[in-house]
Amino acid sequence: MARKGHAGRAVVHDQGYDETARRTQLRSAKNSRYALVRYGVAVLFFLDFYWVLLLGFTGHLGIAAVLPTVGMTICGICMWEHYAVLVSAREDLPLTRDLMVGSSFLSGVTLVVTLSAGTSLLFPFFSSVGPACAALAVALVVKAAIIFKIGRIHDHLDRGFDRYQALLNNDRMVR
Repeated sequence: MARKGHAGRAVVHDQGYDETARRTQLRSAKNSRYALVRYGVAVLFFLDFYWVLLLGFTGHLGIAAVLPTVGMTICGICMWEHYAVLVSAREDLPLTRDLMVGSSFLSGVTLVVTLSAGTSLLFPFFSSVGPACAALAVALVVKAAIIFKIGRIHDHLDRGFDRYQALLNNDRMVR
């Protein structure tokens, strides 16, 4: 069926285009649901990456580099699971949730060690405890937000679920 498009040219509107547009909208809706998880994991990855870089620049790249290296590995696994969810029909991120809970525990222990032992052990590039504790607090807040968002996605309570579900059920037509 042809209809008038931009500048009066006939536009062919076929079923293949509608299905492609619907798949694109579905992928976009799914990406929107997981945006906080994706960007939160990226923030955590780069916090750990900069931690390792600063340790390397100050010449303390030893046992102190284990924690940020583990953190970057955890973030890499979370990114892989996130990608696997985006390209499949799966919706839940159980591995990411479990890894974020474990990583939160490690960050809490790191915070306690930093408060009690000072910055010389894990953060030799900081002159006081304040910036190190602030960085760890930011990491804990981001991890808590990721865990909370994954729980909302799992329970279908996130804001993007209704749009995503409508597209899945093909109730919403392509605009």
